Amino acid sequence: MSAEEKPHAWAAPATSDRDRLQVVNNRLTAKIAKLEKLNARLERMHHALRASERQFRLLFEQNPQPMLVYEQATLQIVAANYVLAESYGYTKQELLSMRIVDLVPAEDVELLTAFFLTAAPTGPWIGGSDGFADRTRRHQHKDGTVIDVEVAGDSLTVAGVSCRVWAVTDITERNRAEAERMALAEQLAVELMGQNERLRAIDELKDQFVSVVSHELRTPLTAIRGYLEIVLGGEPGPVTAEQQRCLEIVDASCKQLLRVVSDLLLIGKSEAGQLALEIAEVDLSALLAECIAAAKPSADAKLIDLRLAGERAVGPIAGDYGRLSQAVANIISNAIKFTEVGHVDVRLHAELEWAVVEIADTGVGVPAGEVDHLFMPFFRASTATREAIPGVGLGLSIAKEIIDAHGGRISLKTEEGSGTSIRVALPVAVAG
Repeated sequence: MSAEEKPHAWAAPATSDRDRLQVVNNRLTAKIAKLEKLNARLERMHHALRASERQFRLLFEQNPQPMLVYEQATLQIVAANYVLAESYGYTKQELLSMRIVDLVPAEDVELLTAFFLTAAPTGPWIGGSDGFADRTRRHQHKDGTVIDVEVAGDSLTVAGVSCRVWAVTDITERNRAEAERMALAEQLAVELMGQNERLRAIDELKDQFVSVVSHELRTPLTAIRGYLEIVLGGEPGPVTAEQQRCLEIVDASCKQLLRVVSDLLLIGKSEAGQLALEIAEVDLSALLAECIAAAKPSADAKLIDLRLAGERAVGPIAGDYGRLSQAVANIISNAIKFTEVGHVDVRLHAELEWAVVEIADTGVGVPAGEVDHLFMPFFRASTATREAIPGVGLGLSIAKEIIDAHGGRISLKTEEGSGTSIRVALPVAVAG
């Protein structure tokens, strides 16, 4: 082999260097490709960020609500939309040279500055829920006009700086309207209290008047009845049939007036909490029979069938026989007065621990809109006025007072033109 054909000692290393250079080149190419991808991604993120920033600025600027952004550390205003500038009377350039404390009245500056520099809220919040005193929720326009505001805020970062964005709502008119409403409500409450006091005084005066008049009427009426009994008895001398008829009419009228007087006195005692009861064992069957017998002449005179339509065994109750008789008699009397044709049924039965008396008539009934007033003293149903039914409107109210005093219940069902049914429930018990 000739000298030219012999391999050089450095030939193999040269090939090895080229391989290494190729590897390095490949690695560099891969890194460059990766950097290009990263750069493209960063570019897209940058474009997205700029688009997001443009969108935020667009929303911020075109928002119909006054808005601003300030640095949390310095309270310096760094952005304000045109709505805030216009409504507050500043230019945007003026606002960007101000701090947020420059937007509040002078007397609020110290407290507001201390709050935001030491205890500023983080995250979303609405002014008034963050511990501010009411007087700090005020802003001042450039011309000195002070307005009440509600401020909604949130945190954001601008160029690495912690900031807050404010959306401001002028609530001056709302607060003024609320203040006027509260003042009016307070005025009405005072007026209502005064009216209640006047009504209470009138009511007390009425009670006193009724009591005095009732007592003043009872004495002469009792005397008149006494002398009528003497005359009708023939002690002064004989009376003619016509004279006797006239005197009996006078006597009946005296009895009616005495019943009214007694009713008035009973209502007065009940309202004053002075309704006394003589409690004893009461047989309701006997009581009902007595009341029906007493009312029978009135029912017969109108050709009304008054009857004990149903009776079941009921235990004795503890009550005042006289007062309960008065209550039942009033209900039966009302039923007869309001019935022109038909019947009045009285029923007695037991329901658990209650003795129940039901008195139903086929009378004119009462309009639905008047039912809630039927147990009120002196209330007269429109049907009573229309049909010229006599009475002063005390019968049912007295019955209710007596039943209530016995721990019982009284209820009523009625329909105009179809009659009325009254239900009385009394606790079954034996007097101790």
